[in-house]
Amino acid sequence: MRVTAHRAGYVDTATTSNVVTPIVATFSGGVVTVTGTANEGEAPLSASLAGVTPTPQDVSWQWTCNNNPIPGATDPTHTVTGVTDGGCTLRAVATFSTPGYADGTTASTGVQARVNFLSAGTPQIPTSAVPGDVLTAEEGAWSPTPATFEYQWYRNGIAITDEGNPGQSKTYTVTTQDVGKALTVQVMGYRAFYFPKTSQSSNAVTPTKPPLSAGSPGISGSSVMGQSLTAREGTWAVGVFFKYQWLRDGTPITGATARIYTTVAGDSGHIVSVQITGSLNGFADTTATAPGIEIAPASFTVTTLPSLSGTFATGRALTVANGTWIPAPTAFTYEWYRDGILLPDATGSTYTLAPEDANTTIWVEVTGSRLGYEELTKNSAQVTTPKFFTTAPTPTISGTLRSGYTLTAKAGTWSPSATLTYQWYRSGSKISGATKSTYKLTTSDRGKKITVVVTGKKTGYGTVPMTSAAKTIYYEFSKAPTPTISGTLKSGHTIAVKVGTWSPTPTKTYQWYRNGKAIPGATKSTYKLTSSDKGKKITVKVTGKRTGYLTVTKTSASKTVAK
Repeated sequence: MRVTAHRAGYVDTATTSNVVTPIVATFSGGVVTVTGTANEGEAPLSASLAGVTPTPQDVSWQWTCNNNPIPGATDPTHTVTGVTDGGCTLRAVATFSTPGYADGTTASTGVQARVNFLSAGTPQIPTSAVPGDVLTAEEGAWSPTPATFEYQWYRNGIAITDEGNPGQSKTYTVTTQDVGKALTVQVMGYRAFYFPKTSQSSNAVTPTKPPLSAGSPGISGSSVMGQSLTAREGTWAVGVFFKYQWLRDGTPITGATARIYTTVAGDSGHIVSVQITGSLNGFADTTATAPGIEIAPASFTVTTLPSLSGTFATGRALTVANGTWIPAPTAFTYEWYRDGILLPDATGSTYTLAPEDANTTIWVEVTGSRLGYEELTKNSAQVTTPKFFTTAPTPTISGTLRSGYTLTAKAGTWSPSATLTYQWYRSGSKISGATKSTYKLTTSDRGKKITVVVTGKKTGYGTVPMTSAAKTIYYEFSKAPTPTISGTLKSGHTIAVKVGTWSPTPTKTYQWYRNGKAIPGATKSTYKLTSSDKGKKITVKVTGKRTGYLTVTKTSASKTVAK
C-alpha cells in the first residue's frame, strides 16, 4: 500500500507498505488420457481429464508436436494429418481452473503419429537403351524425403527376378532378353513413422538391339550413263549380311537392289548413290549411305554419216538418210543449208527443191537425241545441184485395160526438150523388157496396177523420172452367157430371164427394155407384161460385176409380145 502526506509549505511525502500475498488453494491430482490410434486416415484421437480435486470449473486443451503447440489444435479431439503431424510425438495438454485455485496443467503420455508422405516423386528412367546399358532410376521429388528407397524393375509388367540381375536396385543392367520388351521401375519410399509409399515410373523404355558399327561405303565405276557402278561396303564387323538400295537424287530406284547397278537414261544429269544396310545377329540393322556421283550423259557413235537422195527438179524432194547411229536416237531434228545459208523453214527430213536451188550446194545438219545421251550433230555430204527442167509433165496412159490390148504412154512436152526413156511397172515392180512408149497387156497383168515411168535426161540437167497414175487391168469373166427370155408373151403374164452360168460368179443386175427403151422400175429377173407391151419387142440386159473384173453386160434376143 502507498500512503502520501500533504502539509502546506512542505513537499508531499509518499510511503509504500510491504505487499501482502493472498493465500490461494491448489488442485491436487489430475491425469490426461488419450484414446485412439495416431495414424493418418483413422478416427481422431480423443483426450480426457480425470482425477483432479476439486473438480475444475473450466478445462482448455492444446495438442503438441514434440512438446510444441500445434496451431489450431485446441479441441479435446485431434485428427492426425501429414501436414501437421509428420514425425511428431503427440501429447494432449489440459489446463484447468476454478476461482480461488491456482490454474493446473497436466499432459498425456506421448503417442507417436504415423502419417502418409505429403507427395511422392514420379520415377524417371532413360528413354532408350541397348543390351549392356545401365539404367538408373531417378526417384523424383518426395515430401518429405524418404530415409531409404527400395526398387523393383519390371519387364512387360512382370517383376524381374533374374539370377545375377534381379532388378531390385536403383540401377538395372539391360540384357538381350529385354530387347523389344517394356522396362519400368517401381520405387518404394520409407521414413520413420511414415507409411511406406510406392510410385511407378511414368515412362517405359523398350531396349533395342545395339547398332552395328557401320563402315564408310563408297561407289566405284564409271559415271557415264549406261555403265556399271559397284557398291563398296567399307569395313564392318565379320559376318555382316548386306542389302543394297540405289538412290536417284535421294529417292529409291525401283528394283535397284543388287550390289552392281547399271545406270539408265533416267539417271543422266542426276546424283546416284547407294544405301548399304548391314545385318548381324544380335544387332540392329544399320544403314549407311555412300556419297553420290553425278551421272554424265552417254555419247552416240555414228558409223555412217547422213546422206541425201532424190530427184533434182523443181517441186521434187530431197530426202535425208540419217545414217547409222549407235544406239538409235529416239528423235532427229534437221537444218537445211543452201550455199552455206540456213533455210529457216526447212526443218523436216525432206526438202522440196525450188527453182532457186538449181546450181547451188545443198546439205543438211542432222541432230540425234535420246534420253540419257548427249545430243550430237552430223552433216551430210554437200550436194551440188544441176540445172532443173522448167517443165517435166506427168505422163498418162491410154488404151483398153484388158489383156491382149496395147497401152500407150503419153510423155507430154518437156522444157527444155529432153531425151526420154520408158519403163513400165506391174504393181510397183519393173516389167522386164517393157521399155518402150507402148506396152501390150498380158494375162499376167490381170488384176494388177500398171504404171509407166518416163525419165527425162539432158546434159547439165538433173535426171527426172515422172510416174503416171496407175491403171488397174481387169480380170475377165471366163463365161458370160447371153441371157434368154422365157414365159408367155401376153399382157398380164410374167416373163423371166435365164442368165446362164457365169464364171466366176458375179453380182448381177437387170434392166428390161421395150423397143430399145428402158422400162422404168423393171430391174428384177422377172417382168410382168402390161398392155403397153402389146406388139412391142422386149429385151433384157444382164450386167455382171465383180471386184477386180471388167464389168460385162449381156443383152438377150428380143421377144415380141402378142397384140
